[in-house]
Amino acid sequence: MSKKRMLPRARGSRRGESCSSFGEAEREGAGHRGARLEAVLLEEVQSILRDEAADPVLAGLRLLSLELSADGAHARVGVALPGARASEQRACREAQAALARAEGFLRALLAGRLRLKKLPRFSFVMVGVFEQDPDPSADQGGAPWPA
Repeated sequence: MSKKRMLPRARGSRRGESCSSFGEAEREGAGHRGARLEAVLLEEVQSILRDEAADPVLAGLRLLSLELSADGAHARVGVALPGARASEQRACREAQAALARAEGFLRALLAGRLRLKKLPRFSFVMVGVFEQDPDPSADQGGAPWPA
């Protein structure tokens, strides 16, 4: 006689839950990973553009958001121009051209900083305008000391 081999059942099936709940939990975990990866990528790209990019056109830009595709192959980055430069359509085109030129530089530095199987391709979208502080040193220091 042959012995029947018992296969372990999923925990959810013992409690009367359906097996589909495991798939939902797996998708939630993937969503958390995607959100964490988006945050890390945005932070790294911001630091690269702030600290290491030499193009003066990129100096005043702010990165607002990063959306990663489901497979991680593409990332859409939302960019805002300073209020003084945003009125010029030429400034928008120059900024987009500078970001397109910097994509290879960004990907090369990200490859060294992050351990990912696949680095995403970046597309930059102008999403808004931000107002610059008239005096950046006004925020620093606070109220003067009493005499």
